[in-house]
Amino acid sequence: IEPVQDHFKKKLKGMKYDELIDLYMEMIQKKMPDMKSVIGFMGFSFGGELSAALAAKYEELYGERRLAIMGDTLARLESEYLDREMVESDLPEEALIGTKEKIESFLYRVNIINSFGYGKKYGCYDGEVTLLDARKGYSEEREKMKIHNAKMRWKNVKVIPMEDYTHTDLFRDLSMAD
Repeated sequence: IEPVQDHFKKKLKGMKYDELIDLYMEMIQKKMPDMKSVIGFMGFSFGGELSAALAAKYEELYGERRLAIMGDTLARLESEYLDREMVESDLPEEALIGTKEKIESFLYRVNIINSFGYGKKYGCYDGEVTLLDARKGYSEEREKMKIHNAKMRWKNVKVIPMEDYTHTDLFRDLSMAD
């Protein structure tokens, strides 16, 4: 699942979370007509959240569970979705590190994600979920919140701590796909 960029806002304008999952599943079905060969779904950051939702959709369609792998995904609970665009003062202190341009870019991507809303139908998944948790540079409090939220959203989540990785490091490390 590709990174959240401008094309998300242009191509998917007005689309809700569950519709986004349906769209991704349709694209996968076109590329892989033999859906029984699917062993799992993998995504990074927001794509990790989508991977768990796609695994839930797969279970609904085919009656079997598949693995969901999430690369440094911060699970957000329904109550954490805002009914307005986020502004800089909404961000945790750790997100305010970097240049003004980086913070604005982060806010831009978060607001695109928020525009989809919370996934009522595919928000939770009870199958096997693995979270590769980048921890470098984050506070212990943030990590506790991240793990708590992950366990609230995905009952069978296994967390693999990645102590030497930042969010960006994990994204750029191509060996994670092996």
